[in-house]
Amino acid sequence: MVSRGKNYPCIIMWSLGNEILETTQYDFSKYPQHAQSLINWVKEEDQTRPVTFGDNKLKDGNGTVKSIANAIHNSGGVVGYNYATIQQMNNNSASDWLIYGSETASTINSSGVYNYIGTGGQTGNQRLTSYDTSKVGWGAVASDAWYQTITMDRNAGEFVWTGFDYIGEPTPWNGTNSGSQTSNFSVAPKSSYFGI
Repeated sequence: MVSRGKNYPCIIMWSLGNEILETTQYDFSKYPQHAQSLINWVKEEDQTRPVTFGDNKLKDGNGTVKSIANAIHNSGGVVGYNYATIQQMNNNSASDWLIYGSETASTINSSGVYNYIGTGGQTGNQRLTSYDTSKVGWGAVASDAWYQTITMDRNAGEFVWTGFDYIGEPTPWNGTNSGSQTSNFSVAPKSSYFGI
């Protein structure tokens, strides 16, 4: 992958993964060793771009993820935080780490719905306001996420989750189990509400 893409100007970093501890049935203690192997392989192919990853457990000081972040930092890489506050970034990173918001915001909106203001509550018609006031419990509205990015001098920037809606994860109507959370499949949402 790195060999194929190393001449593409659109590639700015090589990612080792995103929220890698979300997998199940695996020995997480091996992840730092695997991360170092991936870093070494990337560096063999491309010395011009840093390695990175994005993680949602680093903000809470998870030891395994912090080991991976240290390896990324030690290789000259950039550490990505998913849904972290300024305080969480400061508390759970070394002062010399290069950091950014790898997933920020996580608002939920319907496109073109301006007939009610709302704040993310579920409605019978399965639509949310387009006024950017709705968010998921782990995220922030776009303006709050951007404010955190521009007020933290150490933060290199942010990637908002997500620019476009996609099939699946129709939060807040998907619940936590797989499949539809309604028996009326004719009105069950099939697309995410995450798009800006």
